[in-house]
Amino acid sequence: MHMTSYFLGALGRVILFLYQNDIIYYNENFTSKMPILLASLLRMFYFVGTASFLQAVIAERICASCFVTDYEKKSRHWVSYVVIFLSTIVSLFFAVTFMLRLYTIVTAIIMSTVSVILSAAASVFVYLRSCQQLGKLQKEDSSRNSVKYTLSTKYQLRENVRVMKMVLISFLIMCLLMLLCITLFGLTFIKYCKNTAKAQLCLASIDLLVAISTAVISAIFATFLGEWKRVIRELPLIQQVCQCWIPGNRPQKVRNAEEIGQQYFQQLEKTWS
Repeated sequence: MHMTSYFLGALGRVILFLYQNDIIYYNENFTSKMPILLASLLRMFYFVGTASFLQAVIAERICASCFVTDYEKKSRHWVSYVVIFLSTIVSLFFAVTFMLRLYTIVTAIIMSTVSVILSAAASVFVYLRSCQQLGKLQKEDSSRNSVKYTLSTKYQLRENVRVMKMVLISFLIMCLLMLLCITLFGLTFIKYCKNTAKAQLCLASIDLLVAISTAVISAIFATFLGEWKRVIRELPLIQQVCQCWIPGNRPQKVRNAEEIGQQYFQQLEKTWS
């Protein structure tokens, strides 16, 4: 959804560019203004949707914490569907209400700030709770009592801790960028509301900040999340580049089931060592 909002925002920016440079004109007829209104809505949906990315990650991690004992065993596709659906509805709601001017710019800035604070508090809570649960399991390992948990539970807790570390790092970056974006929004709609050139410069700066933050956060998740790394490594283009640059690092073909099992246990040993 968040990647879709990025492309929709780019489409809206192209339409607005055509109007701003008098390539496309509109008159007093409401029908002729529909494209520019739709483009503005797409742009606002892009901003709100991008800001809700980390909130969606936190919601998914909260579900992973609630179902930590069998989150990897049972496929719960409804979690992803509910998170994406709610994120889309909430983003569209705030975009439409902002376009209709149902609340002031100051109110929108306050709501954005409160949303960032609540999301940061939720991420810290999930991280500390996962660390506490993981610490209890590690103490149980060191004690002489019988182990009362499964490896999937311990793996899921470690995954929660690892993901939430990245979320906290991303939130530090996001909070700084959100402060800059909120400041630029205030300058655009309050101070420079009658100065089109300066207002456009502020909006362009917001575009740049959002694009940079999206690229940085995506790079962080792609670098540290094992699933993303596996998907990226399996891309044909990436494999061809690796073969050209590192000839000695070509993937070897697994010939039989015995070798598959041996590689599996070696990876398992490295993971839990």
